[in-house]
Amino acid sequence: MKTMGNGRIPLFASLPDSEIVRLLASMKRVSVPEGTLIIQEGVPGDRFYLVIDGQLEVIKALGTQDERFLGNLEPGDGFGEMSLFDPDGLRVASVRARTAANLYEMAHADFHELIHRWPSVTYEIASTLSQRLCTAHNNTICELQEKNRLLAQAYRELQHAQGQIIEKEQNLSYLMAQVLAAQEQERERLSRELHDELGQSLLVLKLQAGNIQEQIDKNPAVAEAECRKMSANLNQLVENVRRLSRDISPAVLQDLGLTSALRHLVHEFAKRHNLQANFKVPPGLEKLFAREAQINIYRIFQESLTNISKHARASSLTVAVTRKAGMVSFLLVDNGKGFQLEEVFGREPTDRGMGLGTMEERVRMMGGILEIKSQKGRGTEISFSVPIRKNDQVVPK
Repeated sequence: MKTMGNGRIPLFASLPDSEIVRLLASMKRVSVPEGTLIIQEGVPGDRFYLVIDGQLEVIKALGTQDERFLGNLEPGDGFGEMSLFDPDGLRVASVRARTAANLYEMAHADFHELIHRWPSVTYEIASTLSQRLCTAHNNTICELQEKNRLLAQAYRELQHAQGQIIEKEQNLSYLMAQVLAAQEQERERLSRELHDELGQSLLVLKLQAGNIQEQIDKNPAVAEAECRKMSANLNQLVENVRRLSRDISPAVLQDLGLTSALRHLVHEFAKRHNLQANFKVPPGLEKLFAREAQINIYRIFQESLTNISKHARASSLTVAVTRKAGMVSFLLVDNGKGFQLEEVFGREPTDRGMGLGTMEERVRMMGGILEIKSQKGRGTEISFSVPIRKNDQVVPK
């Protein structure tokens, strides 16, 4: 008679069977649904309970940020006795039904009459409470250790994030300084080209005009030949002006569209540098991107081609563009001398040069990914993928 279902009643282990029968018969039977809050921490209590069946959970600081699970109560376990010994009679923890359960309920007066008649029950209560406190203590230590581990991990992640922020701020400052330097270099280049090419061409045209004026009556044949030369020089001058205009602002995007603008840029580059160009780009790219993104893509191509002309010593160039799953991938491959990626990307950002930094930043601004592959003697592959956006909206697949 010292069992309840398949479980023992630890508090009544020292009592004779007849006393246990009498006690259980005198206790009120209570049924509680799942989720019922049976006792609440901090609230006065005058009842002691025994679990007949089901499962209950003991919780400290229920509903607060410091909430802690202290353990489960199974059939045969008692609870609520601590507040019956406390002069204030306040519950020290909350007990909630984890499942539907049946309980025996004992009033305060009956509980005190029991421990006076059978002092051995007090020993069993103390033993049970000691085990519970030890379990709760161990659980608390484990929870604190886990929280400390999570805090340490969060601290490390915060330090890493702070390091990345500092690095990005340094890179941004460097890029801003390089942008200003690049602007000055571009101004110098344009000034030099205006002076050396357009200025010289205009001077030649002026001299030819004067020569034609002198020869037009004396020697018409010479004047006619000079006119043909002058016409050729004018055509070259017009082409130079157009090229400078394209370099300053890619109006060609609006005039021709992104696909045609990239084709023209690559073919003109191949012609100037005596390269064999293979261009595989689908039509209508301009329909997939807002104007700002089109300019960024065009500038990335310009920078890539500039790097090829400065460093690659290539004889062929392949350009391919593909669309897949809401992304557009751009690929430029040359057969030049290549370089060791570790040597370049192992340097500080300030030592890498302007080109890679601006390309990375432009791709990042479009929400894309830039990848560079290269080996000495095996050429270089530049690829970047960006999501399809039109008027700042991602286009669905």
